[in-house]
Amino acid sequence: MKRKVCNGQLRDSDTSCRIDGEEFAILLPHTRVNHAGDIAE
Repeated sequence: MKRKVCNGQLRDSDTSCRIDGEEFAILLPHTRVNHAGDIAE
């Protein structure tokens, strides 16, 4: 369910994956650190 929500918000170049249990990682290539922080919130 969370993955579906994340994938709806990500760009084609972004990648999301489940690491373990309720932990997820999102790779944001070509994204500045300050913008990545905004996305994470």
